[in-house]
Amino acid sequence: MPENNNNSIFSFQKNINISELILECLKRWYIIVTATVAALVISAVFTLMFVTPMYSSTAKIMIFNKTVTGSANDMELSASTYLTRDFTEIISDKVILNDVSSMLNNKYTNAQLNSFITVTNPTNTRIIEISVLSPNAQDSKKIADGICTVAQEKLVELMGLDRITVISSGDVAKNPTSPNVKQNILIGTLIGIVLGCGIVFLIYATYNKVSSAEAIEKQLGISVLATIPYNNRQKSRK
Repeated sequence: MPENNNNSIFSFQKNINISELILECLKRWYIIVTATVAALVISAVFTLMFVTPMYSSTAKIMIFNKTVTGSANDMELSASTYLTRDFTEIISDKVILNDVSSMLNNKYTNAQLNSFITVTNPTNTRIIEISVLSPNAQDSKKIADGICTVAQEKLVELMGLDRITVISSGDVAKNPTSPNVKQNILIGTLIGIVLGCGIVFLIYATYNKVSSAEAIEKQLGISVLATIPYNNRQKSRK
């Protein structure tokens, strides 16, 4: 008989009742609200005060290969992927970045400039997109335009091209591209809700006290023969 009681107590501690857990969340709503508000405030403060705004600017150039025999257009388009890779590797070289850095009065190192730049090639085109993401909107435009200028001057001969034409220059961004304040606050709010619910679940899962005879009969499946009343007044007198 004692072994059965022990097994019942063990199962009582491990079983989780979903409806009771939901009621516990409603009962301890203040914990969830507090955790949510705290996470929201922390995410907002961190985003606005500690994350550096970044501004994007994109310039586009078109690359023309030297005339070749056969289906020139098809050959040029099929080689666009390789041109993009070569272009990306070359502009990350100090020979190109030194000139771009000089245009900005050596404000950034070559490593910083390289981290700002992203080169992409739209599918089946000879267009190269140069995107720059930097902490300064004016600098992003200057870097994108500077790369286009240097490409026209140096990369034509270096890559064996016919010419490079600038399709569009970079723009000065009015608003930062990142961070996304609304998205970060939303993520912080969701984290707060999950954290608050987790705290309530932890309280519910670790609470093993039985406060009534009905709870004993329900959870352990045994009948209560008698109860001993507790006198708060008598304790206070002592």
